[in-house]
Amino acid sequence: MLRCHQVIAFCPPVRMSTCELCHTLVINAEDSARLSLEFTPDELQKSALINKCSSCDILLKGIFLMQDDTWSFAKDASKVYGYGYPTGADTLILEIYFCDGRPRLMLEIFCLADNYSDSMPWKSIKPRTRINGHPLSEAGTRWVKSRLDHCFKHHVCSNGLNKPLPARILAFERSHEGEIPVKLVEKPNESGRYAVLSHCWGSQLSCTTMTDNLSNMMQGISWIKLPQTFQDAIRYCLELGIFYLWIDALCILQDDKNDWQIESARMADIYQNSYISLAATSSDCSTSGCFPKQPMTDAERSFEAVSATGEVYQILIRRQLSHWSAPPTNLSRRNNPLLSRGWVFQERVLAPRILHFCNQELVWECGEQTCCECGSLPESQNLKMQFALATRLKSESELVENEYENAQERFDQWHTRYIRGSDSDPIKIDEARFVANLGYSPLKELFELAPKSRLDLAVDQWHHIVEQYSPLALTKDGDRLPALSGLAERMAPFLGKYLAGLWDKSLLRDLTWRVDKLDPGHRRPPKYRGPSWSWVSVNTGVSFWTEAEMTPVSVLRRFGEDVIRSGIYTPTAMPAQDTATPNIVSVEVRTEGKNPYGVVLSAILVVEGLLRPAWVSKVITTFDDLSTPPSFEVIIGNLTQDNGLVPSLRLPIFADFALNNDPKILHGPVYLFMLSSEVGLVLIKTSMAMRDASIYQRIGIMRVSHILMESYRIDLLKSSTRVKIAII
Repeated sequence: MLRCHQVIAFCPPVRMSTCELCHTLVINAEDSARLSLEFTPDELQKSALINKCSSCDILLKGIFLMQDDTWSFAKDASKVYGYGYPTGADTLILEIYFCDGRPRLMLEIFCLADNYSDSMPWKSIKPRTRINGHPLSEAGTRWVKSRLDHCFKHHVCSNGLNKPLPARILAFERSHEGEIPVKLVEKPNESGRYAVLSHCWGSQLSCTTMTDNLSNMMQGISWIKLPQTFQDAIRYCLELGIFYLWIDALCILQDDKNDWQIESARMADIYQNSYISLAATSSDCSTSGCFPKQPMTDAERSFEAVSATGEVYQILIRRQLSHWSAPPTNLSRRNNPLLSRGWVFQERVLAPRILHFCNQELVWECGEQTCCECGSLPESQNLKMQFALATRLKSESELVENEYENAQERFDQWHTRYIRGSDSDPIKIDEARFVANLGYSPLKELFELAPKSRLDLAVDQWHHIVEQYSPLALTKDGDRLPALSGLAERMAPFLGKYLAGLWDKSLLRDLTWRVDKLDPGHRRPPKYRGPSWSWVSVNTGVSFWTEAEMTPVSVLRRFGEDVIRSGIYTPTAMPAQDTATPNIVSVEVRTEGKNPYGVVLSAILVVEGLLRPAWVSKVITTFDDLSTPPSFEVIIGNLTQDNGLVPSLRLPIFADFALNNDPKILHGPVYLFMLSSEVGLVLIKTSMAMRDASIYQRIGIMRVSHILMESYRIDLLKSSTRVKIAII
């Protein structure tokens, strides 16, 4: 087997035409989206050593340098796949598969920015940055301090330099004796610079502040009693010159419900006013620590590559670093357990800056930038940039409104000149014909710029927040709304009164949430968390339809006329929107304590609209077993018409939980309450009743397809009855 020193001694490659094996590490063909490689160890060694291909020589050198005592490229590898892109930031990736079936090895080949130029012949090799090693190393802290300096000088993120300190906070100072003196202090009405810690508690956290040990914690906290994650965070604060740190477990009385309610309501402000948030992203409990167990600097290897023209380049290779993804994959959850926790979501959004301690590197996240040490984390993964909330909403909506006003002014000028004519030459032109002949006009521009209201922007933003937050895990099920209360409070100026995760200004749109992926054993939570009409009542991720479901579909006669002529369906026009839209009579939500964004004790929604009966059936599939996600449909049958019986309709529904676990649902009637001509809530009737309305619970949502609506004139509203009901 060839070893690393033998690789370096390879004879210089000769100039040659495009290699059929590696394609000279450029794109294969003009119509290819990326470079794709596939070869065996023997094929690569033959091309590099015998055919003298300089590009294959790079691949072989890099792979040989990554060998260790556990594997040999020549003996253990079975196949190598490679891919790269001629444009963009993604660099060349190699996937090595092994004969014994062990997990594949992902390698990244790159160069440094100061050694990269457009004349570099291997277009798939892109610049990356090196890993700095341990976070407390000189290089590691220098990288973070440079991020801080850049953020303060060039970004609009809050500087966090003179902000109100939390009611309780940890104070500490430098020590040259090993243990760092730490104590809990109360700093009412004082300002300063502090950090916050985002961390996973784990199954058990021994070091917490309770009512009976509060005075002792304020006298001083034994360093050895602090879990490793807390110790690491304190050490890192001192490296950054920060002497205050807020940790929820130590700064909130864990056995005092009133103190928890007060401080949890302030938590959003605590994170938003912080100087920086230190996130133990790769740690699953308080004893795991913040810092990686195996720094990655030793995993990088470098070597020289010579082009056909004699230019020398430094090339580097390392195992590909994994990054989090949205939505998170199982691998992402394992590598970054903190990001799967519900409380961390609003912490990430609200803190002006976050430093993530990941398994292999540090990741920086602020309001205007996301970057990692290796340089390959896409900017699209910046959660803070997605949710700039009030500032973003205000600026975006004002921008659109300004563009609309400018377009309206241009249309008025165009209309005066061409349509109305001038006083000296009163020419009358047919507006429709003129627009058609012109092909483009300010009229078209005006319609395209019809402004999306500030309310619409806020609703879209809130739905996106719920979609990303709802799949996340919580230790206490009752925290589902409190863990989002800070973001909800900041959205209230745009959306009005908060209604158990929904809003009064957008209630009809908010009711259209759905569960996209239903686990076989998924049940309704045994303990009340909120009304069935709110997404908070389910313990899984939810989605919203993004298009305007509340607008009736147009009547298109594309096909199906033969079906209409047969008399099976009535070719009526679509119902008017005001016929389908329900009327909100009243909404009452009672919350725990004085926090309207916190735990819900009870809620009831009274609406007036169209209701019709149906039946629920479980869809039987070929591979129907305990591991198959269940699917359900509603059956609407025996609609009578003048010419006979209309066949039953079976419409798929999005169930809120596995309905087959409740025999009363499968063997009893359900009801469709129409939110529009095509979207309806699936309800069951309870044994309770109000004085003037029956009481229902939501079990799912359905939507009629456009094919049925537009082509076959399916009208669920025609046989519905307008009633007043209550939903709990």
